[in-house]
Amino acid sequence: MELLIELRDVDIIKVLICYVLYKIEMPAADSQLREVIVGSGAVNYFFYTDALDGLVRHNSISVDLQNGENVYTLEEKGRLCAETLKSHVPKLFRDRVIEKAVRYFTKVRNRENITVEYEKAGNGYTVVFKCNDNVNDLIDLKFFAPDEKQAKLLSDNIERNPLGFYTDLIALALHNKDIEVDLTDN
Repeated sequence: MELLIELRDVDIIKVLICYVLYKIEMPAADSQLREVIVGSGAVNYFFYTDALDGLVRHNSISVDLQNGENVYTLEEKGRLCAETLKSHVPKLFRDRVIEKAVRYFTKVRNRENITVEYEKAGNGYTVVFKCNDNVNDLIDLKFFAPDEKQAKLLSDNIERNPLGFYTDLIALALHNKDIEVDLTDN
């Protein structure tokens, strides 16, 4: 059973926000940051917005409008806050939020170079997995699935960790061996 405890100290929440931006090493749109911090259940929306406003006001993070949404970037003051004050945020909250952040932003990064789709094909479905590095197609792989449920399962499992899937697939191919033939009964 998961305990739903929230942080309510705005100063601690400021440190947490700085720490998230520090760990993900990239700017984050307001919707992304909110999804991670509020979506983790660690902080409610009102405390989150108060903390965010304070960080912008004190130049710990900067804000730019991109495509109609605020995008936050960690500034030097915020980086120092994350590095020196992270221990003031209880580990329970750091772990909960950072785990969500890593999973969320990994998916964001993967969307740029990875696609996993499935479509009806004859008497089943075709699951297509494509991965590129912005220059080369690393993989373009198709699987047959007998029904939509299995196609979705394959797709979901690949999307869970597409780079891990790709790495495991390459490792399997590199270590593939000839079929061993048992000749003891000959």
